[in-house]
Amino acid sequence: MRRKPSFVSTRSDTLRWPRSRSPKYDGPIPSAWAAAAWLPLGAGQAVLEVRLMRLETGAIVGARRLAIPADADPVGAARAIVATILATLDEVGRLPSWGDPLEGAAPATYRPTGIPQSAVEDFLEGLGAEERWNWELARRSYQSASGSVAFFEARVALARTARLRLGGTLGES
Repeated sequence: MRRKPSFVSTRSDTLRWPRSRSPKYDGPIPSAWAAAAWLPLGAGQAVLEVRLMRLETGAIVGARRLAIPADADPVGAARAIVATILATLDEVGRLPSWGDPLEGAAPATYRPTGIPQSAVEDFLEGLGAEERWNWELARRSYQSASGSVAFFEARVALARTARLRLGGTLGES
């Protein structure tokens, strides 16, 4: 008989990581996860496909596709992916109860942003620095990325990093 991993429970809404896995997080584990794929179609078009799957079984719960330009900018594509994930969660009755206070954070269709590649690279460097708990590098990276006016994700990440760097938590407003 196969033994169930210590972090698996019979109730998906009460799953928790074992303390040995992550000393920093002991909250509930989601019951589903999303995967996104970019599929080129030719003629300057591509499709973003998002699948929502059950964590326990990998069974597909919902899926959506969104047509975008083949040369879509990464921030516009990421925002479209978030919108598609939210729409899929809504279709299966799992949409979170909170609303995003930033207008345009997840537009229903792809919109080009004009955010330069250098700002995207700085933002990604900030994400990597956060994963390594390097708050100063994360702050510098997000600050550099937030110089692009339309890149509100970088400003939100900069504020989050400043709060965490000062010993705050993600739950604080």
